[in-house]
Amino acid sequence: MITQTEYKRTRRKHQAQFCYVIFMCALLIGVFAIWLIQVLFFPEGFLASFASNIREVAIGILIISIIGAIGVTVWAVSASLAKMANYKEEAAIYFNAVEHKNHAYVMSKMIQPPSDTEDIIYHVTFDFFDGQRKSFTVDASQYNSLMEKEAGVLVYKQNGTHLFFGDFHPKRQ
Repeated sequence: MITQTEYKRTRRKHQAQFCYVIFMCALLIGVFAIWLIQVLFFPEGFLASFASNIREVAIGILIISIIGAIGVTVWAVSASLAKMANYKEEAAIYFNAVEHKNHAYVMSKMIQPPSDTEDIIYHVTFDFFDGQRKSFTVDASQYNSLMEKEAGVLVYKQNGTHLFFGDFHPKRQ
């Protein structure tokens, strides 16, 4: 089974390769377009000014590289700012949540497969002895440490409809 860290690393590698391929395709299309324009519209000057053509291609490559670097930088900064804003909002909800400790048992465990925008998500559902049922998103180590139908004390935080898994202390004989 692939771990979440390996999946993230592989996904980042493939995204980087995809961006590289797109950049190289745009570069080659641009160079071919410049060459085609020179041959079709200025055939007599093409061979005579081969050195200037190389200079124009180099300038074109430089301009495309600068535009690409600016685009990647703007994308990275905006993604970081959006992630920080989301984290700040989640942190405020978490720190204002009330901690609860209840006797419960693990009803079920479920793994949500990764999508293009999200990683693997682990869900655990607990049934309380008073009839309530609550589902939590947990990390891989917590998910692997829990066993279905195991009873114990569940520690969690709740702020309105937001639930945060804290810990589970199983009662083992």
